[in-house]
Amino acid sequence: AAHKNRDARGEKNPNWKGGLTAKNFLARSTVEYRDWKRAALQRAGHKCQECGAVGGSVCECCGTKVMLHVHHLRSFAKYTDERFDVENSEVLCPKCHHSRHRMKIG
Repeated sequence: AAHKNRDARGEKNPNWKGGLTAKNFLARSTVEYRDWKRAALQRAGHKCQECGAVGGSVCECCGTKVMLHVHHLRSFAKYTDERFDVENSEVLCPKCHHSRHRMKIG
């Protein structure tokens, strides 16, 4: 009973958003997106803007290589006209990026 919509896919799923997920995924695979990401990393000096972790360095906590994320300050899905505006970016290490999303939820 708890999984009655388990097989509801596409338009039959109550969470369907009209195919936006596919469109957003395609937008993230464009040259414009890659250029936006590269410009944001360069502007931030390839460092996390929250804690200062350097991209490619080794994390002191877990010993893994730091792979920086470029975070949209204003939602990629909602603010389509600002998707590739470098001013709408923030460079974060995975730990700081995760904390940004946790703050939005909780």
